[in-house]
Amino acid sequence: MTNNTQASQQVPSGMTKSVFLANAHYFYARTDGTYAFPNSAEGDLLTQAKKEIEELRALLAQSAPATDNATLAESAFEALDKLREEAFSTADRAVHDIDQCWLTVHEALTALALQSASEHKGEAN
Repeated sequence: MTNNTQASQQVPSGMTKSVFLANAHYFYARTDGTYAFPNSAEGDLLTQAKKEIEELRALLAQSAPATDNATLAESAFEALDKLREEAFSTADRAVHDIDQCWLTVHEALTALALQSASEHKGEAN
């Protein structure tokens, strides 16, 4: 004999099923929406566990903010845009710093070249 339990609550949309619920559905679900748990202490435990998991999931779904994939994608794109802007800003600062270093080195090399040229001119005279 089996313990027929009606699937009274579905897992809220947007939340994935637990491994337990997926396995319980796979092993005990009937095509009419009921579950054929064994008529034993184990079946009673399965029925109670399923009921408590579904109640907790429903409670979590009510307390969690409603987000969908579009909202998550939009948040991800905003975060990526911010990172891109920060990267460009950092790159601009790095290019500016490299330009300043290049100018400093160029000025130093020019000064050395002029000094060397004047020293060679002085030795030639």
